Amino acid sequence: MTAEQDAKAIAALLNQGEAKKALKQAKIAIKRYPRTAFFMNLAGLALSTSGQPREAIRYFQDAVKTQPEFPDAHRNLAQTLVLIGQPDKAVTVLKRHLARSPKDAEAEYLLAQSYSQAEDPVTAEGHASRAIELNPRMAKAYNLRAVLHSGFQRYDEALKDYESALSFNPNDPNALTNISLPLARQNRHEDAMKVIEKALSIAPLNIATILRYGVQLNELGRVDEAVQAYRQVLDLAPGHPTALTRLAMIAPADQLDEVIEQLVPAFNAAPKRGEDRVQLAYGLAEAFKKQRNTEQVHHWLAQANAAQSMLTPTVQQDTFEKYQVNLHKRITERFADVITPDAKGDAEKPTPVFVLGMPRSGTTLTETVLATHPSIAGMGERATAATLLRYVLRDDLPFGNEEARQFAADYRADLHGMPEGPEFFIDKMPENYRLIGFLHMAFPKAKIVHLVRDPRDVAWSIWSNYFTGGLRVYTYDMKRMAQRCNDYKRLMAHWHRVCPGVIHDLKYDDLVSDIDAASRNLAAYIGLDWIPEMAAPHTSTAPVLTASVNQVREPVHTKSIGNWQKHEQELTPFIKALDPELWPEVFDNA
Repeated sequence: MTAEQDAKAIAALLNQGEAKKALKQAKIAIKRYPRTAFFMNLAGLALSTSGQPREAIRYFQDAVKTQPEFPDAHRNLAQTLVLIGQPDKAVTVLKRHLARSPKDAEAEYLLAQSYSQAEDPVTAEGHASRAIELNPRMAKAYNLRAVLHSGFQRYDEALKDYESALSFNPNDPNALTNISLPLARQNRHEDAMKVIEKALSIAPLNIATILRYGVQLNELGRVDEAVQAYRQVLDLAPGHPTALTRLAMIAPADQLDEVIEQLVPAFNAAPKRGEDRVQLAYGLAEAFKKQRNTEQVHHWLAQANAAQSMLTPTVQQDTFEKYQVNLHKRITERFADVITPDAKGDAEKPTPVFVLGMPRSGTTLTETVLATHPSIAGMGERATAATLLRYVLRDDLPFGNEEARQFAADYRADLHGMPEGPEFFIDKMPENYRLIGFLHMAFPKAKIVHLVRDPRDVAWSIWSNYFTGGLRVYTYDMKRMAQRCNDYKRLMAHWHRVCPGVIHDLKYDDLVSDIDAASRNLAAYIGLDWIPEMAAPHTSTAPVLTASVNQVREPVHTKSIGNWQKHEQELTPFIKALDPELWPEVFDNA
């Protein structure tokens, strides 16, 4: 046989799913043609296809060394490195290849994928755009860039990219699944469910689609159906980390022992460094929490947060926190005096209600209380303000009356899914507390509700919940959490000084202790008549899109007040790192 005939025969075996036979033939061909990289590449593909990606790497590396100008070998090597969780090495391989072949759209796409896995979404987005520029019909590049847009909560841009991807392949179950997220975040829940159901009709065994279906069902309050969706995933992929973790969060009490029996071996089998281990540990903590086994809760939360810390290098953690401290300092210097908004500032309807505070301080419950009123539309956590201000903050750009008016116009332009009729709408992005000065200048008539909660209860709730993205940098470290709480307290004291009478402080303890009185006070602050539904937020049928999705469907209770006391030993590093001058209410009662 000639080399060409050997290559065709091995490729045919791979296409037929005969990976072992293909590998055997490829090894024979390598001995016969030792300077032909093509056969080394085929051997790597055979190993990767048969579930041996680490073994495949050697063959791809040999192919690259033997024939540096062979593009498939570089791409396959990079893709395999991403597969085994080594995106940094994949970046090195792809950059070397692109220096030689700068118009390789597939390599640019893989580079975007590598940076995405390395948690550098900004750089990933640039390379996805470059891939699209080189190949405007590359559907998967549009899909990846849309995922990145969604991560930044730029849902309009995400929808455009998903629509582009679907224009090339209308029946792509992955794009149909993914587009459901921005649709849901724009309150188009019916459309979101339709695309998921279409994806399921095309690929009923697609695990990513079934998982997304479960999330959508849970957000809509259809918990029993969500449980069934996660169980279907486990039937298809026993031990699946995401399905097990989500099942632990919503499964009925009588099913928890069975879930724990699956979670423990899955955790033990998970790689020491990786997202799976983090998820599974949080799932175990949640399951034992429901069983009121505090000792096991402490154990698994320690495991979860230790696994979280391994995902972000210490240097990166320090850099991020230093940036945040400096950012807060620059913001307070910018708004050093009492803020007097332009009298001609935004006065359009509906009027914004910004519900903000530390994460896990009660913002979701507050939004649910307010959104029961027919004159208030709940719009969830919106990243619009931070997105629009990102260059102003980064580059210290001016923000006077003209910029404030433009900001308000751009902000309103991003309000998709707003129902007709309400006088007010809610943006409950908690960390908008950093942006109050900008928000007050842009929306002088806006209402600002600030949730105030015992920092120890906040810390325990943060420690107990699974976060991703920017929040991840401090949520798994008690001292970093205390630093963030200290910075928050300083900043809120500053806003009260320069925005006198603007901010309505709402104590979480008051909200849950007397929901009737608290909801009446909220209605009065907003300027609306109180209605009884505001005192029964658990009866709301509105979708809930945050980590509090299941808590707010319960009747309001006081179980979380002082919950930190049950975990005081675990919280000791956090409490010691709080600034007594900033938190006298904590230390005066010690």
